[in-house]
Amino acid sequence: MIIYNKELQLYWYLLVFIGIKMLGEHYINEWIDKSTQVFLSLGIIVVCVSGSIFYSIFMKKKGEPLEVE
Repeated sequence: MIIYNKELQLYWYLLVFIGIKMLGEHYINEWIDKSTQVFLSLGIIVVCVSGSIFYSIFMKKKGEPLEVE
């Protein structure tokens, strides 16, 4: 059973970003210099992680957790 959780959605975006960045590193290096890449990557990572944290803090929890048998 797959449990969909909106809090984890931002982490999925982060993992997809890192995967695309790794796969396209050769082409990205042709367009953007290394220092800009580092700041851009860190900015995206900070936004995704902090967004997920704030979402989990401020959104109300709906329902009760499923019981494991």
